[in-house]
Amino acid sequence: MSVIVVALWGDLHADVVVGALAARGVRVVRMDLTETDDVPGQIRIASTPLASQIRVRREPPLAMGEVSGVLCRIAIDALVPAATVDPLERFAQAEHLAALTAALRGIPRERWINDPWREAHADCRIHQARVADAMGLRVPPFLVSTEYEELCAFASHHGECVIKPLSDSPLAQVNGCFVAPEDLHTADFVAPYAAAFVPLADDARCTVDGTPSLIQVRVDKVADVRATVVDDDVYAGIMYREAADPVDIRLKPHPAVQPLRLPSALADKLVNLVRGLEVRFASCDLVVDAAGDYHFLEANVAGNWLWAEPDERMPIAERLAAALVTPVFRSVQSGT
Repeated sequence: MSVIVVALWGDLHADVVVGALAARGVRVVRMDLTETDDVPGQIRIASTPLASQIRVRREPPLAMGEVSGVLCRIAIDALVPAATVDPLERFAQAEHLAALTAALRGIPRERWINDPWREAHADCRIHQARVADAMGLRVPPFLVSTEYEELCAFASHHGECVIKPLSDSPLAQVNGCFVAPEDLHTADFVAPYAAAFVPLADDARCTVDGTPSLIQVRVDKVADVRATVVDDDVYAGIMYREAADPVDIRLKPHPAVQPLRLPSALADKLVNLVRGLEVRFASCDLVVDAAGDYHFLEANVAGNWLWAEPDERMPIAERLAAALVTPVFRSVQSGT
């Protein structure tokens, strides 16, 4: 039994899953497809119309049909050769990536956590909201628009709103200037997290361009919830709100996370949401209002979980290791 792990070499989340797999006696073949030392340097590939196999570094060859699971924490569907290499080397890297991803595509999607091609489809806040609504989850109303006046009218009608980015494209601002990710050499920067939407004065609105923006009705929350779904299991942690907390809990250093047992009906809806997104793993963000109602915000299909894993009662890495040696795929049930 073998598991492939596709992750950055410095990925701590991948490290703990690899450790859990090793404790089970599972062979792990790990690769970082962003490193030229791995691609094309250390990976050999052979494919026929019937089967494929790879060999990583000096390890024995691995047939794709022998792989019980793939933990994929890199968007391999979006990988391109480095722009800095000469044209011939760039072509060679492109050919190597094409051959390797073709071999990996031969592994059935139910063996992936997550299938990167399906994950790319699932990683969309608008699509997630529609699937969540179909599963019976509460989703705060939102609007995506290129027209600033429409956004302001939405906020005027609904009251307090937050604004958040649509994409995961990196953006950093240092001392008022935008900086490319590769040129960012400080931890003192501003990034586009969720924030309160404050309409500009009328005479300043002409400065706004047509970049699409997402604003969403702000829930008067008493707590944030991170619910990690792995197949049929849900591991939840709750972070109670304090008066000085930022809108986006990710901006709070070291939030206090407590284990939470979700209502079974809600847990079932989250499981069906992840199935509906056609992935096996997601870290779902919810908020709780003063009445105790849960509101779904988004599903991080490539999310991290260690920060929201308060103690050994949430063995997410061990559950992922078990899932990687037990492929599953089940039908989706809509909510009511």
